[in-house]
Amino acid sequence: MPDGDLVLIDGGGELYDYSSDITRTVPVNGTFSPSQKAVYDAVLTVNQAIIDQCRPSTGLSLSDLHALSLEYFTEHLKVLGILSKTVEGNSAHHIVQKYFPHAIGHFLGMDVHDTPDLSLSTKLAEGMIITVEPGLYFPLHDTTIPSRQ
Repeated sequence: MPDGDLVLIDGGGELYDYSSDITRTVPVNGTFSPSQKAVYDAVLTVNQAIIDQCRPSTGLSLSDLHALSLEYFTEHLKVLGILSKTVEGNSAHHIVQKYFPHAIGHFLGMDVHDTPDLSLSTKLAEGMIITVEPGLYFPLHDTTIPSRQ
């Protein structure tokens, strides 16, 4: 693999009969470039901010957490220069979803993605187990993204 590229690993894991997927991105050469590190840090910050909201006392659902993640990513993409500082609301969220094309997470069960009948608008409750999986994915030939190393 070329020096400077990233490897995305989406593997399965199981613990105490619960199954999930776990995604990680690592640099081929062991070191993120400055722009890769900036994106990595943005995703990690959103991950931590969403995890901080994963308590029944917040009254939030996975849908609510996803909406929050779009807000957080909007601000990060503005700082990174990928999103115009003037774009707001649904327009911003529509652009963010181009780079974050999946939900923030899902309920966890005995098999990966085995809870399709549970609505994402269900409020978090004691004993629920969910994943938190923010990510940003930039197509190689997207000319709207500033060129950086």
